Amino acid sequence: MWDIEDLSIKTHILLDWNYTPEHIEISDDEELLLVCAKNEEYKESRFYTFFTETGINMSFTNTNLVIDRFHLIASNKGERLLFIDYSGNQYNLSDPYNLEYRNATDAYDLFEKKQIQEPYIIQSDKIIYTAEGNVKIEELLPDDWVNYLRLELRDTKNITISPTKTIDTITEIIENKLTNDYNDDGKEFEGKFLKWGFELNEKSVRLTVIDFNIRKKKWNPDHKKKHLDILPKVYPNEKNFILNCEILENDDFVTITRIGVILWTYKSSVIKKHYFI
Repeated sequence: MWDIEDLSIKTHILLDWNYTPEHIEISDDEELLLVCAKNEEYKESRFYTFFTETGINMSFTNTNLVIDRFHLIASNKGERLLFIDYSGNQYNLSDPYNLEYRNATDAYDLFEKKQIQEPYIIQSDKIIYTAEGNVKIEELLPDDWVNYLRLELRDTKNITISPTKTIDTITEIIENKLTNDYNDDGKEFEGKFLKWGFELNEKSVRLTVIDFNIRKKKWNPDHKKKHLDILPKVYPNEKNFILNCEILENDDFVTITRIGVILWTYKSSVIKKHYFI
């Protein structure tokens, strides 16, 4: 990548030698770089996701399907990679941090009521196109994008928040103490699609989580809660172990404890430690 102000190279990226780069796309917040490369021998396209600051490859996926255009959308509120195939009238979404085209989410509803023809531009989550001789500028995404993604499109893939935003949130929690009563037994913290909580007794602090049933449009019953004992043996006082906590926009859960800051996530029906600082 080049810095256009001083024309200096800021980041190098590495592609597989047998793939030729054809198209690139950068996210609106300039944190992700998407590269589409092609292998002519196998008639196959490969998509790569890179962090712009470090050049680290986060994910890649291969496909033999025709993809006419692709765009990074919703960089500030649930980022997705949009694939478009005009011949099949298909619009699909994938998590750019964990690319997997085979399990992409059907996003045809986003375009169903728009009479879009080439040429068009998608920028800053707006779509600019012509219709009946007029130029139109419309919002591409609904205001409540995450709820729309989960409930209407039934997209259950992870929503990733950039490390910078996560650090800012943790700093705000520490400085402003956004929540209280975090050591109460049975205390719950409700997000959009996950509900976190604590169960305390004399020997343990159990982190709990229950998910929202998208099909039934209600929280799953308590007997489906997942549990994880998070009290380390080196710290036996369960009543003062949790200092602060908060749910992030993507429903990950931050706990500030006596031993450090822990970021929890819930994937594949398992509570996992995402970061420990």
